Amino acid sequence: MINLSAPSSIPVTGCAQDPSRQWSRNQALDVLRCLAILLVLGFHLPYYRVWGRVGWIGVDLFFVLSGFLISSLLFSEFQASGKIAFHRFVLRRGFKIWPPFYVLLAITTLLLSNRRPFPLGGILANAFFVQNYFFQHSPWHLALMGHAWSLAVEEHFYLFLPLLLMVLARFKRNSSNPFSAIPYIFAAIALSCLGFRLFALLAGTFRIVAPTHMRIDSLFAGVVIGYFYGFRPDLLRKFATPLAPAMAGLFCLPSFFTTSESRWMQTFGLTGLYVGFSFLVAWAVQRKPLEGTAGAFARAAAAVGRYSYSIYLWHWILSLLFWTVRTSLLAFWCYMALSIALGIVMATLIELPSLALRERVVPSPQSTLGPRICTR
Repeated sequence: MINLSAPSSIPVTGCAQDPSRQWSRNQALDVLRCLAILLVLGFHLPYYRVWGRVGWIGVDLFFVLSGFLISSLLFSEFQASGKIAFHRFVLRRGFKIWPPFYVLLAITTLLLSNRRPFPLGGILANAFFVQNYFFQHSPWHLALMGHAWSLAVEEHFYLFLPLLLMVLARFKRNSSNPFSAIPYIFAAIALSCLGFRLFALLAGTFRIVAPTHMRIDSLFAGVVIGYFYGFRPDLLRKFATPLAPAMAGLFCLPSFFTTSESRWMQTFGLTGLYVGFSFLVAWAVQRKPLEGTAGAFARAAAAVGRYSYSIYLWHWILSLLFWTVRTSLLAFWCYMALSIALGIVMATLIELPSLALRERVVPSPQSTLGPRICTR
């Protein structure tokens, strides 16, 4: 899976330089989240040939989006307060991710309770967010939340990134930009992940790359964009040119001509995807809300994007149900509509109340640090 769980709110332009400004939802980023979730939905119940072939790349778009949005939160917090509160960050992420996820896991466990042998190992792997290291080798992965492997990647990223930024800030206490090493760290991570993928796939170890040490480079591509946004807007503008969507399309083009399981896509292809999506995210950050007819479509897509986490979590059950019937045009679009509707309903019942509780239990940094911090 994807994360879907990162916020789409970012500091309005200049917020990183002026922490007194407020966070604002970015319509273009929400539209990208809608695009990502639609891609994945179409991949998990393939009806249209091209959609079913390339839909898996929605995961990588979500990874880059999550890396950008989460790093922007942390960079903004540091610029406002001079520190990063690790415990607050982890708990706030937990209130967003854990309640919907564990409710789904509990329901899935009940549905599989009469299965013999009972898939206890799979349930525990999901419960502790290590399912991405068992994804390929367990017979339960298709029935037992096989889409949740990317949540494990993101959970590991949520632990690693703030710790990394805290270390960098500690070594450059008196610097206005203690994170200048981020692009170089990303380069090292990118090369390492590519090397791990090449070794694993050439050895025939993995069919679909899922372990964190092979996929976290996509998230760190988003971190680089977040760093540029907060500290080097001059470099961000070089990514956010009018040609950025075309560049994204160019880097994604190989996915139209090969399968998600090909050795090319599972090695260099994944690298190309996050490069292309980095151009797209950098471009989207600079967009203003659309008006007129295009604006109406964009607002509708952005509304779907805001519920993308819950849509992703709960669509898996529907995809398994619809797999049991003959896929038709009507069945496919019923699946799409029901997946979106179910996600919105479950977000209303679980995710949104959890977020409201979060603001009382673990207030946002603005509540505790004063008015100078950007909020979301």
